[in-house]
Amino acid sequence: MCNIELKEDISDLMRDTMIGVLSGDINPLDVLVELQKIGKSIPDILFYKNIECMLNGLDKKGTIKRKVGKKLAESNYGADSGFMLLKYLESYEYPEKGKCMAYLLDSLSRDFISVDECLLFCKLIKDLSVSALMFLKKNVHKSVLYHITEENLFLIKELKNNALMYDACDNGIAFELEAYYLDKFALSYDDDKYGYSSKRDGIPEDDKLPKVVVNLTTNEVVSHR
Repeated sequence: MCNIELKEDISDLMRDTMIGVLSGDINPLDVLVELQKIGKSIPDILFYKNIECMLNGLDKKGTIKRKVGKKLAESNYGADSGFMLLKYLESYEYPEKGKCMAYLLDSLSRDFISVDECLLFCKLIKDLSVSALMFLKKNVHKSVLYHITEENLFLIKELKNNALMYDACDNGIAFELEAYYLDKFALSYDDDKYGYSSKRDGIPEDDKLPKVVVNLTTNEVVSHR
């Protein structure tokens, strides 16, 4: 039996239960049942789908939810971290972004990333379009891109504006280290693209990353990012 107080606003309901769900103190299925009773508008239905996708992702990875909840509760943000995750879920326009959050939370539970990194990557997933995220996932392994097509310029600009790409030498556009982490622990977490013996496993070392252009006029570069 679900002991969650039914409220008119889904945000109020989930704000009060998010940490409880992630800690394992509240049955996620009970929450989904209550949300189905409330959700009537398109935003409510999408919000439900996002949460469902996130919870299914956690179950698929066998995430130790209590460990996630403990890390969030003991972070500098306390219970507010649950509310921050909730707001990101509420803003995701595509349910698969909810699955990406699940993968980030699983990475947090396995000590690959910190709470701050988890929240940062959840925010990036919110801020970036699905097209930009898929472009990053498809191309990040190339490290640096040359001969950019006009079709991709807009996506590259979006990634640069979110500090995930930078101007490299020889007129290239390279991916920041954070782009690799976003791909490894969210976008491609369910693939065989990286190793997971450590945080950096499968990601180039700093001295292997493309050189950075620090002066576009003189083309002056530094050794690595």
